[in-house]
Amino acid sequence: MDQRTALYEKVLKPYDKIPLLKVTAIKLWVDLFPDEQQARTHGFFTLVNNAGKPIDKLLVDGDGLDDYSLKINNIGIPFSTPLLYPRGKFNWLRPQTDTADYRLFQFKKPVNPGDSVEIEFRSSVNHRGFTNNVYSTDIVNNGTFFNGGIPGLGYNEDEELKSPYERKLRGLPARPGEDVLLKDSDRVNELVFGKAANLFSLDVIISTSGDQTALTNGDLKSRWTANGRNYFHYVQNNPGIYPAFSILSAKYCISRGVVNVPNGKNVMTEVYYHSDHFQNVQRYQDAIKAGLNYYSLAYGEYPFRYMRLAETNVYTRKLTSSANLNTYNENGGWNADFNNRGGQDFPYDYCYYESLKTLAQQWWMFQVAPNKSPGSQVVSDGLPVYDVLVMMEKKYGKFNMQGILRRQLWLYNLLHNKGEFIEQPLITSNGRFMPDKAGVVLYGLRDLIGERNINSALREFKEEYKFRTIPPFAGSNDLYRYLKKYTPDSLSYYLKDTWENITFYNNKVLNTKIIPLAGNKFKVIFQVSTSKVHVDRKGNDLPVEMNDFIDIGIFGQKIKNETSPNNILYLKRMKLKSGNHTISVIVQGKPESVGIDPFNKLIDRVPLDNVRVM
Repeated sequence: MDQRTALYEKVLKPYDKIPLLKVTAIKLWVDLFPDEQQARTHGFFTLVNNAGKPIDKLLVDGDGLDDYSLKINNIGIPFSTPLLYPRGKFNWLRPQTDTADYRLFQFKKPVNPGDSVEIEFRSSVNHRGFTNNVYSTDIVNNGTFFNGGIPGLGYNEDEELKSPYERKLRGLPARPGEDVLLKDSDRVNELVFGKAANLFSLDVIISTSGDQTALTNGDLKSRWTANGRNYFHYVQNNPGIYPAFSILSAKYCISRGVVNVPNGKNVMTEVYYHSDHFQNVQRYQDAIKAGLNYYSLAYGEYPFRYMRLAETNVYTRKLTSSANLNTYNENGGWNADFNNRGGQDFPYDYCYYESLKTLAQQWWMFQVAPNKSPGSQVVSDGLPVYDVLVMMEKKYGKFNMQGILRRQLWLYNLLHNKGEFIEQPLITSNGRFMPDKAGVVLYGLRDLIGERNINSALREFKEEYKFRTIPPFAGSNDLYRYLKKYTPDSLSYYLKDTWENITFYNNKVLNTKIIPLAGNKFKVIFQVSTSKVHVDRKGNDLPVEMNDFIDIGIFGQKIKNETSPNNILYLKRMKLKSGNHTISVIVQGKPESVGIDPFNKLIDRVPLDNVRVM
């Protein structure tokens, strides 16, 4: 496989320099045959030339399609197949070369700058027999999750070999590092979805088996039955949508609701689920309602008429998000039992959590679509984690967030402490742990500057970049600019630490002493230690001076209630420098524990020693 991947890059990489036409409209007729595991697609996509020079070629990827063809004005577009793979060692009955899925189409007449062209295509998917790997995960008897049968456009750098060792072994140059990518100005002019991606209108008619419901993005304009098959017509054109979109078909039950969001608009909410998986449908509806209300109030209008959540088959990704349609596969929490707390002080409702995280992407992916520069995915992936932390706080209470925040970063801390990966500062990071880290960092910023200020920053950011069709598109630097605008100078250190540097705290309670006083009062004397480091590019810790705001708390016996706060006897934000500090406080009520940054709002190497039981 690595050999083929290397050949893919060697042969097709030069075509990455060919400017791509942008998709502005897609119209489809899709016929699904779940019982036969087949699909037929006939469609048109409208492409525009925004490149500033004529375009006469189009590289197309037919991966996953058994056959496809392109036409302009009902005349087939001639093509060549630039990539041929050697025959497999044991495929004696196959030809000596195996044609790849890529075709290079040559236009008879170039598309000039500013002009558009409508391309007709037909494609088919037929799953026969079986392959060496998992197969036919997209079209199944009950639970189809299909990409519409649309071939991909252009060269895809994400399919290149990633391993430096394998690249060197196969004669490929090193992939550009973050420093090089940061200087690539073209990346702010390209959406993260790909070079051909743009805001587009969608018009789809889907037919499926007579016992199934089909859905996709957009408003359901009509449905009908003919010849024992069900037909559904969906349109989304005001506003348009960003990629990607999916077509689903299954024997669905449907839970429907209506949410009146703060601007007075009614949003139709729908949850599509298997008839046996009904246990937590209301949890999903509750999450969608809560999220639509808060996100609309904080960041501005939800732009679509519908918001749908659909259950998908077990072979699909756990979660997906697209414009007005999110999915959660059947391995999720559809029938999870939340009555058994499992020793938790409150039941961690991951149905609520995951639904709200993907819902937030209706603002941070499908209104503000990020560019392809390093760090840009803090917009599409980091902001939704922050939003769901805010929503969990509103559900469980501000002082019950400790376990949630710890859980958010435990794997990040574990692997970082073991030295298993080198990361980039948040502003340039698209790494594996970026979303969780960004969420906690933004949650901490909200605690410092206030909910109104951070909401104002995010709302203004959204208003500048929503539904853009002309570059530059939004990146992490743009988001950072608005956060700085609403952060006072006295707190600017926090932004620099969390965005421009990789920063860890080492906060710890060293010892405690309790002196009983009259009237059920107690004098608490305790010593804490605090320090801060920046991590350089080689993974070395560099101690830095600090004079930072950190919470100090004293707590009584814990209250076993999911919405009540911990029994807080004392909580104050203090400004502390590096070193040991002795603190003396008189509290009303018997203390049980003392903490420095007790709710783990700061990124701490060892968060468990922030609180000490007396």
